[in-house]
Amino acid sequence: MENQPVFHVGLAHYPVTERNGNIITSSVTNLDIHDMARLIRTYTSGYFYIITPSETQQILVNKIIEHWTNGSGSRSNPDRKEAFLNIRIVSSIDDAKNEILGRTGKQPITIATTAKKNENQIKWENLYRLFSDNMVNKYLLLFGTAHGLSPYALENADYILSPIEGNSQYNHLSVRCAAGIILDRIYNTINELKNTGVIK
Repeated sequence: MENQPVFHVGLAHYPVTERNGNIITSSVTNLDIHDMARLIRTYTSGYFYIITPSETQQILVNKIIEHWTNGSGSRSNPDRKEAFLNIRIVSSIDDAKNEILGRTGKQPITIATTAKKNENQIKWENLYRLFSDNMVNKYLLLFGTAHGLSPYALENADYILSPIEGNSQYNHLSVRCAAGIILDRIYNTINELKNTGVIK
């Protein structure tokens, strides 16, 4: 087994903000489940945590997962089944962290994402040092739905990642698109560490 970081990804539906900054619980969407599960299975050996305290939403997600892992969807689309086997449903960010700790014996390092700039963020170029100093650690990469993770969720992460910057002032990517860009950048960094011999 390679001596390299393992990334788990959490898609938080609480605590997140709405347009006016109020804390809400957002709805889980079928499109997010499918696209995020496939994305995460492509890039990492970690799990995809769908984070929602809503029992109704948890029941709905479980039904979707059941269809694609044990129902007719598993037979018609085995690739989708493989991606869905990595999904875990938890009620809170802390539950996701505790589940990783119980499963691996390591408390994950949490990296929160946001589209907003602030002075306490880790810059992309500093990820190289973070990963090279913590090669065998587990990470939980947190994404927020609606208008993003709440201030509380950001403040309680170990790191806040600097926003994605494009070639314009427009910065309103879907969470699926942002996750794809970020995971690709992270694993390009890890591949660079491999190529330079930092990770064997």
